[in-house]
Amino acid sequence: MPAVGAAGMAKDDACCDRGALDITAPDLARELAKPVAIDRTYPGFGDFALAGNRGIEPGRPDESLLYHALAAPTVVLDPSGSLLGGFPTIEEIETVENYIYATRAATLCALRAAANGLPVAIATFALHYRNAPDSVSGKHAQLCFSRTGIARLGDLEPLYDAPRRSFAGLDPSRPYSFRVLPTRFAPFLAVRMPGRVGGFRSAGSARR
Repeated sequence: MPAVGAAGMAKDDACCDRGALDITAPDLARELAKPVAIDRTYPGFGDFALAGNRGIEPGRPDESLLYHALAAPTVVLDPSGSLLGGFPTIEEIETVENYIYATRAATLCALRAAANGLPVAIATFALHYRNAPDSVSGKHAQLCFSRTGIARLGDLEPLYDAPRRSFAGLDPSRPYSFRVLPTRFAPFLAVRMPGRVGGFRSAGSARR
């Protein structure tokens, strides 16, 4: 997939000189787990988390280079400014998400210990990988979660805009129509924690 040939993830010699992540390696799990040199000047990778230095960081999508390459809506161009030759489907992004959490190999006992006695439950969240300006922290690209997800009915079929990694709401050729707008939901183990003043930021405050 061309979108993966970015920021040190490719098979060409130039990228290999920078420390490539070869996603065609026979032992892919080992390849994804090794530390790699990341070129954050590559288009779309400037807000990849500074803590990330592997193709896959178990349990941490924000620090997984492969996930950023696939899910970030700003990874659309090569260094020459040309559009990448292809982009992932929702199913492919979800497959990598599942692998990231699976490689953590956390047991139920370990998860309960991490909750430190707080209530744990399965909860459904709307989720979307957002670039730094729209992320919760505002510091780097993040997989963001919400208990509320807004979908919309329409008079046109839904259209997944692969470069934007989201669904298009409108059809420019039909200005008086609206597309069906799906929203992604997924179940996660969640810990109920007490809130605190200043512990949350709205999208508006994150942009300011």
